[in-house]
Amino acid sequence: MKLRHFALSLAAVSVLSACNLTDDNDKEVNALEEQVAALQAQLDTLNEASVSDLASLQATADAMQAELSAMETALAALQAQSDASTASEDVIALQAEIDTLQAELEALMATAPILGSAGTEGANILAKDSDNILRFAVFPDTQGRDDDNMIVYADVDRDGNTLAVKEYIGVDYNGDGYYDAGTESQNDAVKEGDWDEDGISYLVNVMDPFHPFIETDDAGEPIVVAPEDRQDFGPDWKVLPLPLVEAVTDKMIELGVDMVLATGDITEYRAESDYVQWMEKVAQPLIDAGVSIFPARGNHEVVNGRNWPAWFTNEQEWERQSVNNVYNDINPYDGYEQVDFDQGYRLYQAYTGALVQEHLDAGTAVGFPGAEDLVYYVIKDKTLFIALDFYFAELYSSAYRGTWTILHEWLTEVITTNAADVDHIVAFGHEPLSTKKRPQTYQVEIYDAYVAERLSLEAALEEAQATLDNAVAGDASDEEIAVYTNAVEAATSAYEELEEPSLNGYDIGQLGYLQLQDEADPGLASDILNLFNDYKVTYVAGHDHQYARSLIHPSVEDKDTANGFTQIIGGNASWKAYEDLYGMHDEHETGLFINNFYDTITGGNLTNSEGTSYASVTSDLGNGISFVVVEINGRQITTKSYFADHTLTEVDMNLGAYYDYTENSWCTFSGDYMVTGAVTTETCAEVEWQVLDENTRTTDATMRVVAPDQNYYAHSKASSDDGYIGSEATIIDGYNLTYNSSYAASVGEVERLRELLTMSWFVDDDATTLSDVLQISGNQTQEGSYFDQYGYVSLPTVDVDNSTLAQGESASLTYVNQNGEEVNNPTHVTRDGVFNKGTDIETSLNPDIVNGNPSGNDANWTERYLDDGLDFADAMTLVFAAPEGETLTDLTIGRYDEATESWVPAFADECYIESGYSDHYSVYYRLTDQHPEGGFQISNCQQRYWGYVKDSNTIWGFIHTDGKFAVIEK
Repeated sequence: MKLRHFALSLAAVSVLSACNLTDDNDKEVNALEEQVAALQAQLDTLNEASVSDLASLQATADAMQAELSAMETALAALQAQSDASTASEDVIALQAEIDTLQAELEALMATAPILGSAGTEGANILAKDSDNILRFAVFPDTQGRDDDNMIVYADVDRDGNTLAVKEYIGVDYNGDGYYDAGTESQNDAVKEGDWDEDGISYLVNVMDPFHPFIETDDAGEPIVVAPEDRQDFGPDWKVLPLPLVEAVTDKMIELGVDMVLATGDITEYRAESDYVQWMEKVAQPLIDAGVSIFPARGNHEVVNGRNWPAWFTNEQEWERQSVNNVYNDINPYDGYEQVDFDQGYRLYQAYTGALVQEHLDAGTAVGFPGAEDLVYYVIKDKTLFIALDFYFAELYSSAYRGTWTILHEWLTEVITTNAADVDHIVAFGHEPLSTKKRPQTYQVEIYDAYVAERLSLEAALEEAQATLDNAVAGDASDEEIAVYTNAVEAATSAYEELEEPSLNGYDIGQLGYLQLQDEADPGLASDILNLFNDYKVTYVAGHDHQYARSLIHPSVEDKDTANGFTQIIGGNASWKAYEDLYGMHDEHETGLFINNFYDTITGGNLTNSEGTSYASVTSDLGNGISFVVVEINGRQITTKSYFADHTLTEVDMNLGAYYDYTENSWCTFSGDYMVTGAVTTETCAEVEWQVLDENTRTTDATMRVVAPDQNYYAHSKASSDDGYIGSEATIIDGYNLTYNSSYAASVGEVERLRELLTMSWFVDDDATTLSDVLQISGNQTQEGSYFDQYGYVSLPTVDVDNSTLAQGESASLTYVNQNGEEVNNPTHVTRDGVFNKGTDIETSLNPDIVNGNPSGNDANWTERYLDDGLDFADAMTLVFAAPEGETLTDLTIGRYDEATESWVPAFADECYIESGYSDHYSVYYRLTDQHPEGGFQISNCQQRYWGYVKDSNTIWGFIHTDGKFAVIEK
């Protein structure tokens, strides 16, 4: 829009000239005239400003015109005055007004760059037609655990003869069939009290992991392994969950990812052994496959994870053993006091930080000044990646609350400087903005109150003790000393009885830290959240040991709307798991998907048939692993969460469990541990990966957040530029009746998740399609399951005898129709926690095929629910405008079949109905005795009807899946 000309009247100049004003005033008027002329010229060239801003500016200019007109009258009155000071004041006022207008113009001309404005050119191209797709994966938390699970030691030789020595049976890290590091340290350093105080490692044969023995030489003496020859790691050292991380690494390579973002917690307690193993088992295979790795630090690379609350209150434990020095003689405590250590930075620099340094040296990464290898950015294929570190602000404790304050200006500059040239921005760091395992921001006040009270009680105790000490030193009477002694006892009792709230310190998510730092830097939280929202940043994190997808909103008013940016918590590849304790943020988050997998069964000792306990299994383990892959195709971004169940524990690694790369299998051993004559059995099972959650959209997509029981209505139109036809489509009916629910235990709330519905347009060179291609996403992600805090699904009760559904845990099992009656939800899903995506509608819904339904409309949906293994989510009515010049009745809506890579009709011929769409076809308004208007009911076609509306030249019909749709010939 071009701003219309406005002429600022300069009649005031002639009025001023007629007055007896000084030359100085004449110069001011001339200067004003020049500025006004220059301002007019600038405004004439301002063609690209936004309509709203231009309208505001035009209004300001009009107001200025009016003011200048009034100035003419005011200045005319000056002719009768001899004092020029009034005129000077008026000129100054005029100058101020023009300065204000000039500032507004400059602000308008300095509008923020638009994301992707100089990025991908032309229309959106389907991924199948694209030759430039970037895939990156998110490697989640992998931290290891102590190798301290085995209770029984090896003390026999190959023939079962008891030896005079014994040896711990640790994890065979290099898989050569021997464990060779049975002392507490690679350097033979022994701590007082260790059982193995001789500091010697004996070679243990673990080829049969249920019958280990110590190898002996020809003389029958136990074979000793020198420190420099040991290939495994000592007892109580940290060992990564090797079968888990190797399976994830292998799958990422299989999927052909180009990059991996490692979101931290690759170690436990800063252990160097974890670093060494991660570099060998994760980084090296990825690098060998041509994958670039970009890491960020987690809190466990910085602090002792076992003492999280104390870290934040400056009461850090002093545990040198957590470093487990392996090769590099790195001592993070050297030269530091007890608490003031280097945060494990030296270890980081030697391992994962070295990967960043390679990118910095090559010029492919740019770092934040002073912390280049911790906070940095990379641009690849028109995507900006920003690595964040939340622990670099100072050396220890909660001082890192200043991270956002320090990065505020840098982040703004990096994003706004590069936004126009990239299509997507991805920020990644360890901690989520909104965490699911820790309290939200408002609960920090409880902990702050506890700390304040504790400090007060400490001071009271010190004062009471000082008073008593002074009384004793001053020869006070026995009565006075007794009073002071009682005061000390009371103060001591009050201090000792004060209980710390179970809030795990200040681990409140980065939303909490933003708001805490906002107190020192007002406006910080709003600035960062709006910055991320304006540029549609995808924020990727770890820390929670689970998967979650949500929208983060800049303000509470935006909650449950599409005005937000995506947060992804990237899964888990460690032993440790967490419950869903605090759920979605009350004010700034809309939940879209959550998958936590906490095993409530593990824990306890394993015992053989002779009653001997030989190993201790840790509790609080996960029963699955997951990671995220993101695919970038121009303006399109697609996220997928991969998940695989497992029942492995740390003890399984001690007992020989491994990942078989050639067969994509986990192999475990079973038997009667160390019982003579017992047989050991090896069992291998394929790792069954499944995509639990998937969402795709373009940056120019139509988006809607759809709440439970809410209509999916949305209208979208393709552009008429860049090769598009300019097609239009509308979802006119369909309700979100298959929403998932998740129980957040600590707040005692059942949260009903939302759907993010997106409609994206693409051009297609396939002659089959007669319209632009519409890709719909967001319907086929949830299937109505209820998850408890551990991630277990509460299955609905089914009355098989009567072929009906009984009320179960899931709130989506029933809904209230337009008559206020609670009726069964007929949507075709099985609420088992997994969305089994159906793609061939003919096969799954046709009553003449084996998996179809018997007969009769009323029985259809119940039988489908009970017997059919495929899920079809909510029925939505899609209306597509037919292209001009085509015969409407020759057309239908097509669906792209990914399996056959071809376009097929989205509707069945037998379900065509000679009428426009009616609410009577709707799931929401359907009653068991209600039929379509006009007597057009067709057996077995509920929520499968389709037809034409000739007056509007449109095609309508029910769809049950996400996917690509276009107008095709019948």
